[in-house]
Amino acid sequence: MENHVRKSMHASSRQTQQHKQPSQLCCLALKACFCMMLSCIAVLSVVTVTYATESADSIGQISRLSRHEKFFLMHVAENNNAEVLASALAASKASDPEVKQYAALMVENQAGKAEELRQLAARNMVELPTVPSKLQQQILARLGKLDGAKFDGEYCRQIAVLAHKDSIALFKQAVKRAKNADVQAFAVKNQAEAEAYLSQGEALKVIIDKKTKPFRKMLNIAPAANIQK
Repeated sequence: MENHVRKSMHASSRQTQQHKQPSQLCCLALKACFCMMLSCIAVLSVVTVTYATESADSIGQISRLSRHEKFFLMHVAENNNAEVLASALAASKASDPEVKQYAALMVENQAGKAEELRQLAARNMVELPTVPSKLQQQILARLGKLDGAKFDGEYCRQIAVLAHKDSIALFKQAVKRAKNADVQAFAVKNQAEAEAYLSQGEALKVIIDKKTKPFRKMLNIAPAANIQK
C-alpha cells in the first residue's frame, strides 16, 4: 500500500512538472515577444526622431533666405536669361566683329554664372525663372527686328551698358542687405565681374557710336539737301 502511494505521488509530481513545462515555455515566449516589441518601439522612435529632424531641416531650408534674398536670386536669373538671348542674337545680326566678340564673351560668362546661381538656389530651395522679365522680352523683341549697324548700336546700349548697370545696382543692394553668407559672396563676386563687363561695354559703345555717327549725320542732312535741289 505504501509503495502504491509513493508511485501515485511520483506520477502526480511528473504530471505537475509536465504541466509546468508548457507554462514556462509560454512565459519565455511572452518575454521574447515583449522584448521584440520594445525593440520595435525603439526603432520606430529613432525613425520618428530622424524624420522629424529632417523635416525640421527642410523647413529651415525653405525659410532660410529672406524675401529680399529670394527676389535677388530670381532677378539675377532673369538678367542672365536676357543677356544670353540678346548675345545669341548678335551671332547672326551684329555686323561689327567687336560686337560679336563681346557678345560671345557674354554667352560664355553667363553659362558659368547660371550654373553657380542654379546650385545656390537649389541649396536654398528657391525656384528660378527660366525666361527674362516682360520688359526684357520687349527689348529682345526690338533687337530681333534689327540688323547690322542698327543692331550693334542698340545691343551696346541695352545690353552692354544698361543691363550691366542694372545688374551692378542689384548686386550692390544684395551686398548691403543679404544676411546669407553664400548669397553675400555671390553678390560680391558678380558685382566685380559686372563692373568689368560694363567698362568693356561702355568702351565698345563709344567705338560703335563713332562708326555709325557719320551715317546718322548723313541721314539727318539728306532731307535738307533734297529740298535745296
